[in-house]
Amino acid sequence: MHKEMMNTKEAGEYQDFCEKRVFTSIRSKKILFTRVKGKGNFPCLWGIVFLMAVLPSLFLCVCSVEMAAGETRTVVDQAGRTVTIPAIVNKVAVPLPWMLNIVTAIGARDKVAGVSTYAVRDMGFNILFPEWVKSQTIIGDLNQMNKEVILRVNPDLMIAQPGPSVKQMEEIGIPTVVVTREADTTENIRFIGKVIGKEKEAEELASFYEKTMGIASSRTSGISENARKKVYYTSGPDALKVAGKNFGNAPLVRKAGGVLVTENLPGGSGTIVSMEQVLQWDPDMVVVGYGYGLKPADILSDPQWQHIKAVKNHSVYLEPPPHAACIKKHPSAALGVLWLAQKAYPDRFRDVNVQKMVEDFIQRFYGVTWKADFE
Repeated sequence: MHKEMMNTKEAGEYQDFCEKRVFTSIRSKKILFTRVKGKGNFPCLWGIVFLMAVLPSLFLCVCSVEMAAGETRTVVDQAGRTVTIPAIVNKVAVPLPWMLNIVTAIGARDKVAGVSTYAVRDMGFNILFPEWVKSQTIIGDLNQMNKEVILRVNPDLMIAQPGPSVKQMEEIGIPTVVVTREADTTENIRFIGKVIGKEKEAEELASFYEKTMGIASSRTSGISENARKKVYYTSGPDALKVAGKNFGNAPLVRKAGGVLVTENLPGGSGTIVSMEQVLQWDPDMVVVGYGYGLKPADILSDPQWQHIKAVKNHSVYLEPPPHAACIKKHPSAALGVLWLAQKAYPDRFRDVNVQKMVEDFIQRFYGVTWKADFE
């Protein structure tokens, strides 16, 4: 077995095999010595020859195991940092939910050895994998890691966003690769797959993302700027908390044929705006961000919102759950774009069954049968 192809489990099994083979053979020769006792020294000589022949094999087995377990490689992460990581990654800490979704969708859920407090919230994992979520070790939030817990978990590496957590891991010697929100999601997927040894699966997911995104963009790319639907996206328990330009979902809204009214607004998730500003924007559609506690009915029944075009036309929608079809950085975002495009321009997408596509996506990449219960 070639050492580069062995993971830790395989290496351990290989070592056990080698040791058993040698010591079983030695025991068998000992029996031979007993049987021929008193009949000369030739059997002893044969035993010595045997040992000389077989012990090098054991030595090579052990060396191969040690080399496979101790080898490293270098990668350049998406922040341009050169990072030395284990050649074989078996345990990975992933604080950010969208990165954790990528790791899970490329078949590496068994490698996860630490998640953040955000991952155990209503982010899809507790819908698809409730027992798995309960079994995970909480290593901190998005930026502040619990060093003591991480050292106890002892992951091979951490996948993180730029920020304080990177320095925190450097201080305790945990290799950390940075994945950036600014990179295209397909680049994120392929990079994570390369880092954790799931390149084939990552390519399959990235190709699906590109193909699905193409369905939406091919039917909306010709819409002029003035004809694009104006979209307002909430990202908090208050309808006046929105997604600023740093949140990163403005390009997704454009792929769906719309324009995010806050695409040039400074800030990220939870940026506060005034009702006067909303009246000035007068959006055609309102997407209520999933998981914040706010519901479409809260906006539709609010007296302050009754003069907004989206409320007058009942074009206020709850974003599908993150694992299904969200309008944010996520492997399901291509389906989210398709969902939004269909809401904005139903005549262009009458032949598309988004719910069925989501169910197939979850079965294919997460291995779970889930009924799409969103509208």
